[in-house]
Amino acid sequence: MSGDSARADGVLHGLNETQRAAVVSDPGRCALVLAGAGTGKTRVLTHRYAWLVESGHARPGEILTVTFTNKAAAEMRERICQLLERPSAGGLWIGTFHAQCRRMLQRFHAEAQLPAQFQILDRGDQSALVRQVLADRGMPAKRREVRDAVAWISRCKGSGLRPQSVAPDAQFEERLLPVYEDYERRCRRGGMADFDELLLRALELVRDHEEVQRHYRRRFRHMLADEFQDTNELQYAWMQLLAGAEIPLFVVGDDDQSIYSWRGARPDYMLQFERKHPGSARYALERNYRSTKSILDVANRLIEDNKMRLRKSLRPNDAGDPAPVEVQDVRDEIAEADTVVAQIRRWQEQGGNFRDCAVLYRTNRQSQPLEAALARAGVPYRVYGGLRFFERQEVRDALAYLRLCANPADDVAWERARGAPRRGIGDAFARAVQREAQRTSSSCAQTALRLCAQGGYARAVAGGRAVVEALQGMRAPARAGGLAQTVAAVLRDSGLQAMYQESDRNLGEARCENLDELLNAAAAFEDAYDPADHPDGDALSAFLDSATLDAGERGEGAAGDAAQLMSLHSAKGLEFPFVMVVGLVDGLLPLAFGGERGEEASLEEERRLLYVGCTRAQRRLLLLYSHARRMAGQFADVRSSRFLDGLPLQWLATGPAARGSGRRRAKAHPELALDADLPPPGTAVAHPKFGEGVVLSYEGGRAQLRVQVRFARAGAKWLVYDYARLSPLPEGARDGRSI
Repeated sequence: MSGDSARADGVLHGLNETQRAAVVSDPGRCALVLAGAGTGKTRVLTHRYAWLVESGHARPGEILTVTFTNKAAAEMRERICQLLERPSAGGLWIGTFHAQCRRMLQRFHAEAQLPAQFQILDRGDQSALVRQVLADRGMPAKRREVRDAVAWISRCKGSGLRPQSVAPDAQFEERLLPVYEDYERRCRRGGMADFDELLLRALELVRDHEEVQRHYRRRFRHMLADEFQDTNELQYAWMQLLAGAEIPLFVVGDDDQSIYSWRGARPDYMLQFERKHPGSARYALERNYRSTKSILDVANRLIEDNKMRLRKSLRPNDAGDPAPVEVQDVRDEIAEADTVVAQIRRWQEQGGNFRDCAVLYRTNRQSQPLEAALARAGVPYRVYGGLRFFERQEVRDALAYLRLCANPADDVAWERARGAPRRGIGDAFARAVQREAQRTSSSCAQTALRLCAQGGYARAVAGGRAVVEALQGMRAPARAGGLAQTVAAVLRDSGLQAMYQESDRNLGEARCENLDELLNAAAAFEDAYDPADHPDGDALSAFLDSATLDAGERGEGAAGDAAQLMSLHSAKGLEFPFVMVVGLVDGLLPLAFGGERGEEASLEEERRLLYVGCTRAQRRLLLLYSHARRMAGQFADVRSSRFLDGLPLQWLATGPAARGSGRRRAKAHPELALDADLPPPGTAVAHPKFGEGVVLSYEGGRAQLRVQVRFARAGAKWLVYDYARLSPLPEGARDGRSI
């Protein structure tokens, strides 16, 4: 056996049969590798690279490899260097789409009409330049207008459209077309390129210059693409143009994990790959090295309902005797959070680590009740890829107004509230307010109102009065003692809701959702609030204290051994021994469907999102849904997710509730071995706040026990038993009651 042959065979060591077949596939043909979750996608791609080199089909510098993140590119470079026993990745073309395009533009900068050292604009630089263009043209240049303009320019470039190629079909586009033209001129004059420009300019470079095209088709003999399902229109066109008929494409991806349509990703390119490249080979990696059989069975059945996919079915590497997937129904999002805490505690008591547990949700606003429950229980946690709920900008803005309602002399809260939203209260006026407040020993809010009355700060007068007058209006419900009513008034009268509704669509929607969740949190807090526990305060002050503690409560070990909270989008590419997916109700997952892509396409992407969540689990998977959730502070009945329909019962272990056929809509009335000291259902009781009532049922383990009581005046309520302070009424008091 020759040395080269031996080294090539050595590269194949440890690959399973299908992985090996894909790696050694005909170097002269295109190949599509369907790499299911946990099947060794990166392993196949890196071993293909090494095999091409060791078998003599290409030198290291003749293989162009593209991926989507710097982290993935760094991992591939490291693995390939190990396989090839190279000291460094110097000279290798392994990187993100943007990095490879930048490299080409620097090599042929003259042909691309760029200076040798052109400047790359990040998103902040791009927004600043667009803001300047808008201002110079006498157009509104507030945050929303800037973001809308940047997003539209990005969409145009993503579709390969220069200003002269845009055919405006709406007044909005007609208004922004001159902005795009002016922005382009300034970028060219300054030798600047934004991220989208790197891709578009590189595409034009290869398309419009035959000598550049010939150069790269001679240089590269193979092209490898990672995460091919996430390719957008511009990236796909660049790859096709660069490869032509000479360079075979070896693409790896999973159409069942295509969840980024909002970024322009098009799984269609993967679905149509074999039609676009006749004679190409297809390999389906189906042996999963991550999850148990029960988890994979559920994931396979779930994704089978999608019509627009390339068929494959994951199977475990080790069948074993796995725990079944659990599906549990709960009363509402509070009970859902308590269930998560109990499950994490049980996992840890059985010898596991907190960091083994991941809680996944569709939207970031769903983290609030989870964070509150974890903080109360002393369970360390980390919000992956984002801020904790009470640390988010919009929530902190609203809390500043609430703090001023509770204490008008809170100057720190005033400093934040005066600028959210902006009302023309500049730094000069703010400094004058601080100096005068210090001189007169009064609060900044009172001083601002007095200075506004005196005049002298023309721009700030209206804004200062607006803030103070809004605060005066907000204090009325606060004085009346209605916490949820106070929060609703703050969100409305402060202008925060309106400000975020008018901001960038995606970010603004997320922030408005977080403000809605703050209202829900206040309503839940008010339901459980007992004045006897706060003799020196009120519900608003108690809520603010709770929020401050939640924001500051990191929990010992949060940076290390901590439970992981994250959105389903953030979870892609990760794996955990124990995964809990919460909020499995229609309206959250699926979140919404329809719009430009149509109902079916949107619904299929939502199903793929749940599939991604399920396939993150290694040993245990728990799916949670509720019967009700708070919306705008009020409880509303919800339906369990349609994605749960059709999952065979033999694969599942249900939660404490009874399970019927069809939709899982059984009420949550778990059987509970009651302690002797607990008043049984039917007992008449008295509560310090809600008055007299009758015990209906219990829920949860003894550590998180909740009791449902129907009160004569307040109706049915769920209370934490240990804090409810229920007093059984005499036996005779129960007779004849109508409760």
